Amino acid sequence: MIQVNIERALGRLSRQERSVFVLRHYHDLPLKEIAVTLSLAEGTVKSYLFRALRRLQHELAFYRNDFEMER
Repeated sequence: MIQVNIERALGRLSRQERSVFVLRHYHDLPLKEIAVTLSLAEGTVKSYLFRALRRLQHELAFYRNDFEMER
């Protein structure tokens, strides 16, 4: 169930945000290599990654709230 929600949240990201996030966190590529792969400036890659992480945190916040309630 968690994986389904993660996939849904990833699907709500822009194409660029999703690409950068997947390359960084699923394929473990360094930011410089992602920039070269996607023909983007490294600063742009950082920006997309930051936005992707913020959106995913927002989309999946209910998991954090559920975890805090269990404590």
